[in-house]
Amino acid sequence: MFAIIPHKDCLFFLSSAARKIIQTTNSAGDCGVIFSPIFPLWAFTESVPENILSLSVLSPESDGKEIFFPLKVRGMDSDLLLRIVFARRIGNSACDEKSPEVPPEIRDKFPLVQRSFRQALVVMENNGWKVYDEKWHKCK
Repeated sequence: MFAIIPHKDCLFFLSSAARKIIQTTNSAGDCGVIFSPIFPLWAFTESVPENILSLSVLSPESDGKEIFFPLKVRGMDSDLLLRIVFARRIGNSACDEKSPEVPPEIRDKFPLVQRSFRQALVVMENNGWKVYDEKWHKCK
């Protein structure tokens, strides 16, 4: 499995934004639904385009079970839309889907266009992620 790992500055922003979104989403409703944080803030995929031209992190979305940042990877031949999942739903309730409460100061910062990022082969090992064949990319 491959991971696309944003630059550390982007990861710091995403971590801070995820914390605020989880906090406001959990405190907004009385459904009994709670979202729990998930790490690492990487996008996982089975294949990565050869020549990546651009990488953009889009505004947070939810599918009811997870809250994630969509990651648009534009390659020379194909495009990928991946997810950086940062929260997972805990508990059962009558509420089917709960959309994330995104504060306006966070929503206005998206899309985040990334100029540099890492691509790596990753393996889950001993309750942690091992990173192999790490490769840095720089987009123009």
